[in-house]
Amino acid sequence: MSASIGPDDLRRWATYLEAEFKLVRDGLRDKGAKYFARPLGGCALILFVSYQYVFMLPKNQLVAVERDLDAARATARYAGDYEDLRSRLNGLYARLPRTSDPETWLLSEVRESLRLEGIVPNSFSSPSAEIGAGYKIVSLTVSLSAGYRQLASWVARLERGRSLMHVRDFTLIKRGRPIGMNNVTVTIVTIVPLGGTL
Repeated sequence: MSASIGPDDLRRWATYLEAEFKLVRDGLRDKGAKYFARPLGGCALILFVSYQYVFMLPKNQLVAVERDLDAARATARYAGDYEDLRSRLNGLYARLPRTSDPETWLLSEVRESLRLEGIVPNSFSSPSAEIGAGYKIVSLTVSLSAGYRQLASWVARLERGRSLMHVRDFTLIKRGRPIGMNNVTVTIVTIVPLGGTL
Protein backbone atom coordinates (compact mmCIF):
# COMPACT_ATOMS: atom_id res chain seq x y z
CA MET A 1 0.00 0.00 0.00
CA SER A 2 1.74 3.20 -1.14
CA ALA A 3 0.96 6.74 0.08
CA SER A 4 0.64 9.44 -2.55
CA ILE A 5 1.11 13.15 -1.95
CA GLY A 6 -1.38 15.38 -3.72
CA PRO A 7 -1.74 19.15 -4.18
CA ASP A 8 -4.09 19.35 -1.18
CA ASP A 9 -1.41 17.81 1.10
CA LEU A 10 1.18 20.31 -0.15
CA ARG A 11 -1.15 23.23 0.46
CA ARG A 12 -1.94 21.98 3.98
CA TRP A 13 1.80 21.69 4.83
CA ALA A 14 2.53 25.11 3.37
CA THR A 15 -0.22 26.62 5.56
CA TYR A 16 1.16 24.81 8.64
CA LEU A 17 4.74 26.00 8.01
CA GLU A 18 3.56 29.56 7.41
CA ALA A 19 1.67 29.52 10.73
CA GLU A 20 4.75 28.17 12.56
CA PHE A 21 6.98 30.79 10.99
CA LYS A 22 4.57 33.59 12.05
CA LEU A 23 4.45 32.20 15.60
CA VAL A 24 8.27 32.25 15.86
CA ARG A 25 8.46 35.72 14.30
CA ASP A 26 5.80 37.14 16.63
CA GLY A 27 7.42 35.51 19.67
CA LEU A 28 10.82 37.03 18.82
CA ARG A 29 9.18 40.45 18.27
CA ASP A 30 7.23 40.35 21.55
CA LYS A 31 9.78 38.76 23.88
CA GLY A 32 13.08 39.72 22.20
CA ALA A 33 16.03 37.55 21.12
CA LYS A 34 17.48 37.41 24.65
CA TYR A 35 14.43 35.56 25.90
CA PHE A 36 15.14 32.66 23.51
CA ALA A 37 18.96 32.68 23.88
CA ARG A 38 19.12 29.92 26.52
CA PRO A 39 16.72 27.51 24.77
CA LEU A 40 18.47 28.13 21.44
CA GLY A 41 21.89 27.59 23.08
CA GLY A 42 20.62 24.38 24.69
CA CYS A 43 19.28 23.26 21.31
CA ALA A 44 22.62 23.99 19.65
CA LEU A 45 24.45 22.05 22.38
CA ILE A 46 22.06 19.09 22.04
CA LEU A 47 22.49 19.14 18.26
CA PHE A 48 26.29 19.22 18.60
CA VAL A 49 26.38 16.36 21.16
CA SER A 50 23.93 14.34 19.05
CA TYR A 51 26.05 14.88 15.96
CA GLN A 52 29.27 13.86 17.73
CA TYR A 53 27.98 10.83 19.63
CA VAL A 54 25.05 9.64 17.52
CA PHE A 55 26.43 10.27 14.02
CA MET A 56 30.22 10.78 14.13
CA LEU A 57 31.11 8.05 16.65
CA PRO A 58 29.43 5.21 14.70
CA LYS A 59 30.81 6.69 11.47
CA ASN A 60 34.38 6.59 12.85
CA GLN A 61 33.82 3.06 14.10
CA LEU A 62 32.52 2.06 10.67
CA VAL A 63 35.63 3.53 9.02
CA ALA A 64 37.85 1.54 11.42
CA VAL A 65 35.88 -1.66 10.71
CA GLU A 66 36.17 -1.10 6.94
CA ARG A 67 39.93 -0.58 7.32
CA ASP A 68 40.22 -3.83 9.30
CA LEU A 69 38.12 -5.62 6.66
CA ASP A 70 40.40 -4.35 3.88
CA ALA A 71 43.44 -5.57 5.80
CA ALA A 72 41.77 -8.97 6.37
CA ARG A 73 40.92 -9.24 2.65
CA ALA A 74 44.52 -8.43 1.69
CA THR A 75 45.80 -10.98 4.21
CA ALA A 76 43.44 -13.65 2.88
CA ARG A 77 44.47 -12.84 -0.70
CA TYR A 78 48.16 -13.33 0.00
CA ALA A 79 47.88 -16.09 2.64
CA GLY A 80 47.71 -18.81 -0.02
CA ASP A 81 50.79 -17.47 -1.81
CA TYR A 82 52.63 -17.19 1.50
CA GLU A 83 51.79 -20.77 2.49
CA ASP A 84 52.85 -22.05 -0.94
CA LEU A 85 56.19 -20.22 -0.80
CA ARG A 86 56.72 -21.32 2.79
CA SER A 87 56.13 -24.99 1.96
CA ARG A 88 58.51 -24.75 -1.03
CA LEU A 89 61.15 -23.10 1.15
CA ASN A 90 60.71 -25.76 3.84
CA GLY A 91 61.07 -28.44 1.15
CA LEU A 92 64.33 -26.91 -0.06
CA TYR A 93 65.59 -26.46 3.48
CA ALA A 94 64.85 -30.13 4.23
CA ARG A 95 67.08 -31.10 1.26
CA LEU A 96 70.10 -29.18 2.57
CA PRO A 97 72.82 -31.59 3.70
CA ARG A 98 73.34 -31.91 7.46
CA THR A 99 77.00 -32.67 8.10
CA SER A 100 79.72 -31.58 10.49
CA ASP A 101 82.37 -31.84 7.72
CA PRO A 102 80.73 -30.32 4.59
CA GLU A 103 83.92 -30.12 2.51
CA THR A 104 84.59 -33.86 2.80
CA TRP A 105 80.91 -34.64 2.31
CA LEU A 106 80.70 -32.63 -0.95
CA LEU A 107 83.90 -34.20 -2.34
CA SER A 108 82.59 -37.69 -1.52
CA GLU A 109 79.14 -37.03 -3.08
CA VAL A 110 80.62 -35.65 -6.31
CA ARG A 111 83.06 -38.57 -6.62
CA GLU A 112 80.23 -41.07 -6.12
CA SER A 113 78.02 -39.36 -8.75
CA LEU A 114 80.91 -39.45 -11.26
CA ARG A 115 81.52 -43.13 -10.51
CA LEU A 116 77.85 -43.99 -11.08
CA GLU A 117 77.97 -42.29 -14.52
CA GLY A 118 81.27 -43.96 -15.46
CA ILE A 119 83.19 -40.66 -15.70
CA VAL A 120 86.81 -40.50 -14.59
CA PRO A 121 87.71 -36.97 -13.41
CA ASN A 122 90.96 -35.33 -14.43
CA SER A 123 91.28 -33.26 -11.23
CA PHE A 124 89.44 -31.85 -8.20
CA SER A 125 90.04 -28.49 -6.57
CA SER A 126 90.16 -28.30 -2.80
CA PRO A 127 86.65 -27.56 -1.49
CA SER A 128 86.25 -23.94 -0.39
CA ALA A 129 83.74 -22.56 2.08
CA GLU A 130 82.14 -19.20 2.83
CA ILE A 131 80.43 -18.68 6.17
CA GLY A 132 77.04 -16.93 6.19
CA ALA A 133 74.50 -16.23 8.95
CA GLY A 134 73.71 -19.75 10.18
CA TYR A 135 74.94 -21.55 7.07
CA LYS A 136 78.07 -22.40 5.07
CA ILE A 137 78.35 -22.25 1.26
CA VAL A 138 80.72 -24.99 0.08
CA SER A 139 82.00 -25.18 -3.50
CA LEU A 140 84.16 -27.62 -5.43
CA THR A 141 85.55 -27.47 -9.00
CA VAL A 142 85.98 -30.62 -11.09
CA SER A 143 87.83 -31.01 -14.41
CA LEU A 144 86.86 -33.98 -16.56
CA SER A 145 86.48 -35.32 -20.10
CA ALA A 146 83.13 -36.72 -21.23
CA GLY A 147 80.58 -36.80 -24.05
CA TYR A 148 77.39 -34.74 -24.11
CA ARG A 149 75.16 -37.60 -23.04
CA GLN A 150 77.34 -38.51 -20.06
CA LEU A 151 77.56 -34.86 -19.00
CA ALA A 152 73.81 -34.31 -19.19
CA SER A 153 73.14 -37.49 -17.21
CA TRP A 154 75.73 -36.58 -14.57
CA VAL A 155 74.46 -33.00 -14.08
CA ALA A 156 70.88 -34.31 -13.81
CA ARG A 157 72.02 -36.85 -11.19
CA LEU A 158 73.72 -34.11 -9.17
CA GLU A 159 70.74 -31.75 -9.19
CA ARG A 160 68.04 -34.33 -8.47
CA GLY A 161 69.98 -35.98 -5.63
CA ARG A 162 68.72 -36.50 -2.10
CA SER A 163 70.71 -33.51 -0.85
CA LEU A 164 70.62 -30.15 -2.57
CA MET A 165 73.58 -29.45 -4.89
CA HIS A 166 73.75 -26.89 -7.66
CA VAL A 167 76.00 -26.51 -10.72
CA ARG A 168 77.11 -22.89 -10.46
CA ASP A 169 79.64 -22.72 -13.34
CA PHE A 170 79.97 -24.96 -16.37
CA THR A 171 82.71 -24.51 -19.00
CA LEU A 172 82.86 -26.84 -22.00
CA ILE A 173 85.60 -26.98 -24.66
CA LYS A 174 84.98 -29.35 -27.55
CA ARG A 175 87.92 -31.64 -28.29
CA GLY A 176 88.95 -32.55 -31.82
CA ARG A 177 89.90 -36.10 -30.94
CA PRO A 178 88.42 -38.42 -29.97
CA ILE A 179 85.23 -37.18 -31.66
CA GLY A 180 82.37 -36.43 -29.22
CA MET A 181 84.62 -35.86 -26.20
CA ASN A 182 84.73 -32.52 -24.38
CA ASN A 183 86.98 -30.95 -21.77
CA VAL A 184 84.67 -29.71 -19.01
CA THR A 185 85.20 -27.67 -15.86
CA VAL A 186 82.27 -27.68 -13.42
CA THR A 187 81.84 -25.83 -10.12
CA ILE A 188 79.35 -27.49 -7.77
CA VAL A 189 77.89 -25.64 -4.76
CA THR A 190 75.86 -26.68 -1.76
CA ILE A 191 74.62 -24.89 1.34
CA VAL A 192 75.05 -26.56 4.72
CA PRO A 193 73.24 -25.32 7.85
CA LEU A 194 75.81 -24.77 10.60
CA GLY A 195 75.67 -27.29 13.41
CA GLY A 196 73.80 -29.93 11.36
CA THR A 197 74.83 -33.59 11.15
CA LEU A 198 74.25 -36.05 8.34
